[in-house]
Amino acid sequence: MKRQQKLSLSEKGKKGARAQQAARREQRETEEVQAKAKASMRRRPGTLADVPPWCHLSGNRSPAEAAAEAVKAHKASSATDALVLLWNLRRVAAADAELLAAAETHSAEIWSESPANTEQNGFDQDITLVSTHKDGRGTELVTVKLSYVRNLRKQCERFRLRAGEAERTRAETDRRLIRAEITVAAMRAGMVDPDAWVFLDLSEVTLDSKGNLLGAKEAIDTLKRQKPHIFKTGAHKHLSQPPAATAPGTFDEVLP
Repeated sequence: MKRQQKLSLSEKGKKGARAQQAARREQRETEEVQAKAKASMRRRPGTLADVPPWCHLSGNRSPAEAAAEAVKAHKASSATDALVLLWNLRRVAAADAELLAAAETHSAEIWSESPANTEQNGFDQDITLVSTHKDGRGTELVTVKLSYVRNLRKQCERFRLRAGEAERTRAETDRRLIRAEITVAAMRAGMVDPDAWVFLDLSEVTLDSKGNLLGAKEAIDTLKRQKPHIFKTGAHKHLSQPPAATAPGTFDEVLP
């Protein structure tokens, strides 16, 4: 009987010891996870050099599978970090040629920066992106700083806005010049009221590279056929030739 009691107490002690060991192991694992999380927040920003060249070919795989491959191949401490690296690699590899062309033409669509893939995942804004890789020790890296691309994008946006403003100013100047020139031409053709220019169809009236009016005669002839009452026979003399000079009157002729 006493032996059975001793055995039961021994079993209870073993169970208690195992439970304590499990609790300590769980606590230790929790502390390790927390320590890794803190270390990942303090570590240097990840770079695409940590990802192999073949990662950008894994587009047919699911994000979870691609992340698992990257974690397994490079022992990344976070699947989220691996996904960000893969995303950046694909973006740079796909937009490399477009980036060079856009930089030459001052395009505003150089880079689509996603805060969710930089700031929120703990990556620095100036993370180095690697666009081309070569296997072996002689690895050739073409790097583009996000800060440089962001500044270039702002500069291109300023160029685009400035060009748009210049284009609007030029178009407005052309419209005013066309209106003034065709009004004078219509008055010479016999239009009675200068405000009647609003009836002219200016859709085909343009200016050539030298500033000459094109299509004005056709527009005036069309208006003459549609609204002949706003024209009179003969041109306005004061627009075609200067008025005839008259002799000034004397003071006696002006006052009776």
